[in-house]
Amino acid sequence: FSSTTTTYAGGVTYMPISAALASAWSLYLLFLMFRTRSFIRQRYEIESGCCGELEDCLLPCCCTTCTVSQMARHTADYDNDEGKFLTTTGLSPNSPSLV
Repeated sequence: FSSTTTTYAGGVTYMPISAALASAWSLYLLFLMFRTRSFIRQRYEIESGCCGELEDCLLPCCCTTCTVSQMARHTADYDNDEGKFLTTTGLSPNSPSLV
């Protein structure tokens, strides 16, 4: 099991490229979740909680799976419509729009 940093002569510590790319990818995904959650709240006129816009940024960092589940619940009625892969909405083509 190796560490995520490498120390070279002179005590300089570097992060391997793979770890840097993984970190950048994780930050990008968190940013996308923040933007998507903000968009959903605005589109469906969902009021923010006590933290305002900060809530959209903090929740994906704290519990990503909870955030994705909440966004899915607010954008489709999964009790009446079955989810479908490889469609533009994630639902069957006959599903009504919630907006």
